[in-house]
Amino acid sequence: MPTPVGESSRSVIIPPVLIEGEAAAAPAGPSPQVTIPPVHIEGEATSVQRLVREHDAANAQLGCAAEAVTAAFGAIEVAGAVGGTVLGAALGPMGIAVGLAAVSGLSYSEGQKLRSLYDCETK
Repeated sequence: MPTPVGESSRSVIIPPVLIEGEAAAAPAGPSPQVTIPPVHIEGEATSVQRLVREHDAANAQLGCAAEAVTAAFGAIEVAGAVGGTVLGAALGPMGIAVGLAAVSGLSYSEGQKLRSLYDCETK
């Protein structure tokens, strides 16, 4: 049997997860050790590569949905900042300056979100 890639003799120690509002308990003894057995992929190299490509393609289709939602919410934030600038005009030049600064920052952020969506869709 081939030697698994990444096999290590070190044990992995996972710290306990606390629920919000829960007090931390004093450790009762040594931390439990987790051992994950190695995974072996056997078969022809072309079929393994085909499986990996199909898996990547399936994940790519689902992956862009998150970027699309993020970009859509970013557009709503920019629209809100523009509305805030209009309302800030009632406060005079200071309100307009603060509103324009907010629009500028959010527009830059939205540009980055749209770029990540474009990059995801063109993969």
